[in-house]
Amino acid sequence: MELMLAQNMDEIAKVILTAKRKRLFMSRPVYKFFAPPITEAELYRLAQELNVRFAVGFSRWLRLAGYGDVDGKLQFRRDFIFVIDWKPLAGCVVFAGDAVGNRYAFDPERGNIYHIRNPGRIVSRMADDFSFFMQELIRRDYQLYEWTESLSAK
Repeated sequence: MELMLAQNMDEIAKVILTAKRKRLFMSRPVYKFFAPPITEAELYRLAQELNVRFAVGFSRWLRLAGYGDVDGKLQFRRDFIFVIDWKPLAGCVVFAGDAVGNRYAFDPERGNIYHIRNPGRIVSRMADDFSFFMQELIRRDYQLYEWTESLSAK
């Protein structure tokens, strides 16, 4: 399968959830699970609690992968999910963080994915939607920090 053609979240999740990083004598999974995939009812309750519509790709990701870390960098946690109340991203939803304190958000209206650098709330657009964001992470061999360093603030 060509990674750039992986259009749906099921295919993208399969690539990430089965990927391994080679080490000297063994390998380790790229994705480390912290909680099992969430149920449709849990997803509905979370969306109701926050009063938002989740991006389709993000909803599917949580249903397939649950909460965990991608390559020890991109961290999906329930505690990271909240609605932003400051401009220019008011109404966007933070969906993940990273090990250095940055956050990642999606715009529920347009689908865009944003990187929010801390400190300073410097915002950069990363992708058109969650599926493209995850697909690009795969294409970049999970090198999240190199990707975010290459972004320009908007």
